[in-house]
Formats: sequence, C-alpha cells, structure tokens
Amino acid sequence: DEVVLCNIANKDMPEGFDQILHSYVYDVGGGLFTVGGNTETSYEGNWQANAYTRDDMYGTLYQKMLPVEIIRYTPPTAVMIIIDQSSSMMANGQVYEQSKIYAAKQGASVCLDELSDRDYVGIMTLDDDVSEEIALTPRPQRAKILAAIDAIGDANGGTIFTGALQAGRQALVACTKVEKRHIILVTDGKPGDDSEDYLEQARLNAEAGITMSIVGIQCDNQTKRIMLDLVEAGGGEAKNFYDINDVLNVATQMREDLKAPEIKDVNYETFVPTVTTLNPIVANIPKEDM
Repeated sequence: DEVVLCNIANKDMPEGFDQILHSYVYDVGGGLFTVGGNTETSYEGNWQANAYTRDDMYGTLYQKMLPVEIIRYTPPTAVMIIIDQSSSMMANGQVYEQSKIYAAKQGASVCLDELSDRDYVGIMTLDDDVSEEIALTPRPQRAKILAAIDAIGDANGGTIFTGALQAGRQALVACTKVEKRHIILVTDGKPGDDSEDYLEQARLNAEAGITMSIVGIQCDNQTKRIMLDLVEAGGGEAKNFYDINDVLNVATQMREDLKAPEIKDVNYETFVPTVTTLNPIVANIPKEDM
C-alpha cells in the first residue's frame, strides 16, 4: 500500500529506482511517504542534512514526485533603508543623475532585486528630522515601494542620525513576521548630533538583533572614522562600512550588502516543540520524552 523512505536522499537510490518509484506512485496508485532529517558523520563529529538538500534534489524525478519544492532557503528579512536627504546629498547645480541622492535612490531600488517575496522593505529619509517615506512593506508590492523611492525629493537640512536610528529600530522590531532585521544607512557627511546619542541608538539596535551597514558616499577621513565607530557600536565590523567615491558604484554595493552571510544564512538552533493539546493515547507520556 505504501513505500516509506526514511531519510533516503535521491543520491542514495540505486540507478533507475526513481523511475520504478514514480511508476508505482503514478501508474499503480501506491502511496509514498518520505521522512528527512540529519545524519551524523563519525569522522567529522557533526550533523549534516541528508534527504532534503537542494543540490541533490533540484530538477530530479524524485523532486517532481513530492508536493513541496526543495529551494535554497533564506530567512525572511525586514530591511529598512535610511537615506541621508541633507543638502550636501543634493545635485547643487550638478546633473541630477550624477548626484548622491540619485545614487542612493537607485541603490534602494536595486535592493528589491536581491530580496525574496517573503521579505519586507521600508524607506526612511533623514535631515534635521526623520521621515518615513514608506512603512515596512512586503517585497511583492514592488511598484508601491518604487513609487515611494521615486518621490524622495530635495531637502536643505543637516545630518541627524539619532532619530533615524531609533525610528528604524522601532519599525523593525514591530515587524514580527521576519527572522532577521537589517538597516542600510546611506550618507555622505558628518552627523550634526552628539556622538553619544547616535552611538547609543546603534548599540540598542544591536541588542534588539538588528544588523546595520553604512554606505558612505565621498566621505572625508574624519567622517570615515565616525562611520566606522558607528558600525562597530551597532555590532558590525569594518566590512560593513562601504567607502564609495564613485556614485555609480553605490547601487552595486547596496545590493551586494544584502548577500552578506549575517542576512542570508540560516541560524541553526535546537528546536523544541511546544505541545499544547495531548491526545488521550499519549496523555501519560512526559512532554520532555516526546
């Protein structure tokens, strides 16, 4: 009546067995039940996935038989892009397409291409204050997000980080449908607020599990030092500060930032299920033994 494959990967099957199994299921009408898990390799002493790995399953006949698709999973992520909208980011007589603000907007747009349909994106701008251009929005609503990016205009204020970092944290923490939260700050100048204030906000963000990267456009040496201190306060490393001189490279670096392991990689942790309702058959079995 049924074939049970207990942690059997496609690579474990003898040659031609997948075709026999396919005929058994689709021609004869037999049942197929698969179970996957991990196997311990004694020579390494660690746990490795066995039955359900993309490299082994992708495009195979066995894959086509299953009701789910083996994909390269990345955890759902919420990304808040904070764009410096101060006067120094504007065109200031230059061709608009060569300005820093235009490069930042282009970078925010291409970031959407690196995210999955399970991710969320929000856009904020900062000058003397902080403005939420669009709240964290599901990535499939691409047109709505792009319209908000395109609507970002000129400003004449200063560069104040504290409020923006705080507002970014509040928005990200409130998004409970994701596993990872990330801020990309795009700026060109020294912040005008007290360093103790914005560094404290960066530390609070890190404590909340929020990672941060800074894209610095044509920063002077003093500003670069400030940006590195800010990244470090946010739990990051020097690699999380992108020092960019050519505005044409801003979009590429912002997109590459979202490929970082701390964003893309899955955090493997021990999972302990919580049993809320017990069938009478197993009512006397201690939960810790189940």
